[in-house]
Amino acid sequence: MRSVIRVVWFGIAVAAGAVGAAQPEERIVLVSFGDHFVVFKGDAKLDTPEKIERCMREWRDLHEVTTVYWRTGTWFIRTRCTRVPTSIGKYWETADDIFARFDPYQAACESAHKLGLRIYAYATSFDEGSPPEILYGDSTPFPWQSHFTIEHPEYLVEDREGQKRQCGVMEYAYPEVRRYKLKELTDFLDKYGYDGVYLCTRSHSQPAAQADQFGFGEPVVETFQARHGVDIRKQDFDVAAWRALRGEFLTLFLREVRQELNRRGKKLAVGLPQGDIVGPPYGNMKLDWQTWVKERLLDRLVFGVYSGNWHYPSMRGKDRERGYLASGDEHFGLPPADEALDTLYQPLCKQYGVAVQYSMLNAASLANERSYGVAKDVQGLAFPDGRFSVEAWIKAAGKQDYGRLLSQYDHTLPGNAGRGWEVYLEETGEILFRVNDGTQDVALKSKQPLTAGKWTHVVCVSEGAGGKMRLYFNGQPDEATTAAPASVRQVPVNLFVGRYPSGGRPFEGWVAEIRVSSAVRKPTAAPVAPLTADADTLLLWQPQPDAKSVASLGRVKAALQLLNVKSGEAGPLEGLVGVRIGEQGE
Repeated sequence: MRSVIRVVWFGIAVAAGAVGAAQPEERIVLVSFGDHFVVFKGDAKLDTPEKIERCMREWRDLHEVTTVYWRTGTWFIRTRCTRVPTSIGKYWETADDIFARFDPYQAACESAHKLGLRIYAYATSFDEGSPPEILYGDSTPFPWQSHFTIEHPEYLVEDREGQKRQCGVMEYAYPEVRRYKLKELTDFLDKYGYDGVYLCTRSHSQPAAQADQFGFGEPVVETFQARHGVDIRKQDFDVAAWRALRGEFLTLFLREVRQELNRRGKKLAVGLPQGDIVGPPYGNMKLDWQTWVKERLLDRLVFGVYSGNWHYPSMRGKDRERGYLASGDEHFGLPPADEALDTLYQPLCKQYGVAVQYSMLNAASLANERSYGVAKDVQGLAFPDGRFSVEAWIKAAGKQDYGRLLSQYDHTLPGNAGRGWEVYLEETGEILFRVNDGTQDVALKSKQPLTAGKWTHVVCVSEGAGGKMRLYFNGQPDEATTAAPASVRQVPVNLFVGRYPSGGRPFEGWVAEIRVSSAVRKPTAAPVAPLTADADTLLLWQPQPDAKSVASLGRVKAALQLLNVKSGEAGPLEGLVGVRIGEQGE
């Protein structure tokens, strides 16, 4: 039941009070709780109150998180669904054990408020589950179905012939559906006291065979006939008007949700696909997000949230032939997300005082089961003339998944504001040195790969305007060069060692020494002694055994905080300690 959402920063935040009044940016992390206790180890498993609090503290302190969206799926399944045995990671057994010891939803709320964080209930609108004859992932009986849809299958979306229904997807034209779903939200809020609701269109439901296959339930048919004098089950009809009508009932549901949340003093955020249709796996129903914004039915709009066909491999790559007008998964029918943010979402949301962003951080990508390092307060790390050098002793541990050695580069900030510089390893072992000059990336990839399991001294150099970007291994120049940028974008991003700033892409291996300088350093041989700090040294970190924080010996006094790092090993030179970055156990 894993849900993967892209890791990205925020668009623009606007206060929910006076229209057009700006408020501080909100940094949100999404927690798919069920994924954590099944997939992850260590604190990231979130299976004790202490682990939950430690993770939230880390999200706040290292990733500037202000708000947590905690998925309610496990609570929903336990309280409102029939379960069947599943082969997915002993899900039920693990969940039952956790709830026998403590209530994770209460613990999450208490920890969030203790740490000064806001916490929202992350609920889904089209995810009621399916009978076991539906194969989840094309391979295993679907593991849950809501009691409501078992008892009332007539409320699932229906095809034109009245013969088939799409499991898991309810028709919001029925008042009974809206009342049922609204009660689910208010029951949770009343029990746990969360600060709001994040209502999302993500789903585990099996995709429809054709995009416009479903949506012919009785109230939709009757309303269309009353308006247009056409029976959509028997006569030709205006398909666009039918799609829009279906969307009106979802808007009606949001009005009812907003009214109830206002009564409780709670906030509402809504996650939806980019564009004006709901898209895969549901159909071409209109998403009238413009009306939602104009009526202030929500406090925050999150676009770029896709379910698509990820859970059903046999359905992937077929959105066009199934009749979808657009698909975020298959990248057609939509403008680039940054363009959509700047030209469509941001202007309207700003006008009506609704915050907007392009998806969010995912706690799964921030899972601290791997070791890494982070340095905050690195504002002094600036290269306005494009001249700088990065040096490190590293030992790679086998194949890399684009593992970030050093990164002060986060593509998820709006307007490319986080694209700075980074050094990472390609899957086949080559070093890639990437720098952004304020308008575009300049990247240099080495000709030769690193040898896994062997200490290598790596130097990455940018010579500035008129010069080259160069790479050196053990003092020897690599054949690859490219024109260097005239400047380097200074970014509001912490410097990470061993992972990408917004999570993921871990480096696997050992690091013994790192130096970043505001000068061009062209070695002629590998160092024979630990490096020292000179006038051009901005950062110089030399880890010590069992050290959890390494002071910088350079001009920028930003300590490198090491997380989950175990005892070091002998480094490449006397006086240097190698610390393991990446995979670790419980």
